[in-house]
Amino acid sequence: MSKRLLACTIFFVISVSLFSLTPKEIDKYLRNYFEKGYRFLRSEGNYTWYIAFKNPEWKTEWSVVVVLLTDESGNEVITIGTTIATFDQQPTPALMKYLLERNGDNTNIGSFSLYTEDKYYVQYFVRIPNNYCSLDQIIFSIGWVAGYCNTLQEDVVKYTEDIGEEKKEAQEKEFVGRWRVYSERLVYDEGGAGPWLTASKRNAVTRKLELKADGTWSFGSSQGKWRISPISASDWEKWKIPSYGPTRKIILEGWNKNTASGAVEEGDSGVNFIWVLYRVGPPTVSRPGTVHMKFGR
Repeated sequence: MSKRLLACTIFFVISVSLFSLTPKEIDKYLRNYFEKGYRFLRSEGNYTWYIAFKNPEWKTEWSVVVVLLTDESGNEVITIGTTIATFDQQPTPALMKYLLERNGDNTNIGSFSLYTEDKYYVQYFVRIPNNYCSLDQIIFSIGWVAGYCNTLQEDVVKYTEDIGEEKKEAQEKEFVGRWRVYSERLVYDEGGAGPWLTASKRNAVTRKLELKADGTWSFGSSQGKWRISPISASDWEKWKIPSYGPTRKIILEGWNKNTASGAVEEGDSGVNFIWVLYRVGPPTVSRPGTVHMKFGR
């Protein structure tokens, strides 16, 4: 990777294309490109494309956006980037220092930025002048952005969660206790879903999920460890749910002999509901899919 990166970086500097890439050329190439772990997701208008990229050894599939735009000087540039973390609290000084250090790293060909609207978004991107760019460089940059963010994701999440022991303990207390199943449903991979099982109809599971202060959970005879983390863009992709507001997720290790996760729904009074999503398949069920369980107090 380092030799390839060096060669690519040198190519960025000394190679000038005779012609800039057109939106039509980029669109055709991205739609038809094939590589294991690469998926074309969609385009928006004529200048924006969304790609999913995942190395088989990674846990996260990254949603990378490619944008052809004109900069403040009137020059066309191609920007390839992703959101590495999303959170609703003001960035800690430790996180800001970390991002500045990474931006100054001479092995880093891209840049971090912090974008805020209704939430805070830590983003990473590579920007290439269009007349210096080739279609192969776009593909390389998609892989670079996903790989670099995958390497640093745990560090960024750690800094976003580093908000002091006192607040951490208060956050844990929001979740510690027993949670009952409000509803559950199996959504099939091939489309469609089973019926909703709900507490109001008395056909949902009656046993309760217990989240303990020592970071362990139990649900009937099953048990494991739990933790709370910020939601990233890749979580919504994995859950196959459009982002609808939640900024935190619960992670349950050891659930169904795997790891389950889901959004935390919060209101003015604190945590209202937690979702637990996990994979199932034959012979447990007739067709593979994802179980969506909603827990409340």
